[in-house]
Amino acid sequence: MKVLIIEDENLLAKELQRTLSELRKDIEVVQVVRSIEQGIEWFGEKQPVDLIISDIQLIDGTSFELFKQVEVSTPIIFTTAYDEFAINAFKLNSIDYLLKPICEDDLKASLDKFEKLWGKKKILDPEVINHLISKNTEQSYKSKFLIRVGDQYKQVESTDIGFFFAEGNTVYLVKKNGKKLIVDYSLDQVAPQLDPAKFFRINRQLLVSNASIRGIHKYFNSRLKLDIFPNYDSEVLVTRSRVSDFLSWMNY
Repeated sequence: MKVLIIEDENLLAKELQRTLSELRKDIEVVQVVRSIEQGIEWFGEKQPVDLIISDIQLIDGTSFELFKQVEVSTPIIFTTAYDEFAINAFKLNSIDYLLKPICEDDLKASLDKFEKLWGKKKILDPEVINHLISKNTEQSYKSKFLIRVGDQYKQVESTDIGFFFAEGNTVYLVKKNGKKLIVDYSLDQVAPQLDPAKFFRINRQLLVSNASIRGIHKYFNSRLKLDIFPNYDSEVLVTRSRVSDFLSWMNY
């Protein structure tokens, strides 16, 4: 059985591949697609697969947008971390779904369901896709992040995040209680997934939540210095080019 995975979280994609290989020895994951752009390119090569397992929210949009642009007649199992509207729509339209973090038993049940329907093609109705896209725009930002801690996956609510910072090639999420966790994204990838009313990229290294800001001070060279909580090891400076946008964001 040839399977295509559409998933932008590297750790989750690897875990999904591992679980699939344990559940079915005959499964071959032919590719992991991480964005709409990569998906369009992949489907353009007309590589046939038996099953697609697709996340809803990708780095550059939703998988619904991808399936609107390419013709898909392959059965799809959708995965989601939050979108309840999608779950209801899937139930109504007999499209299978899995909630993240993905439970092995649920994945097995979905594979069993797929095998019972082997050979039956399911073409997504364009009207259903348009409906899901329009509904998704109402909540297009991550409400939680899935983080790997040791051999487990844990969900961190966006409302529990103080800030993100980059250190070399590693990006850390810092919770409001001060706990620091590694995320499987660059800051450039994290920023568009967050609600811009609540998070702001103040410089190349830091992306802060408005709830973490305790004080704002003028700083030399027309920059601003912030007091944030939890504490950050270095000075928290708003880049000069970002000062005007930052003050507008803070409603000054």
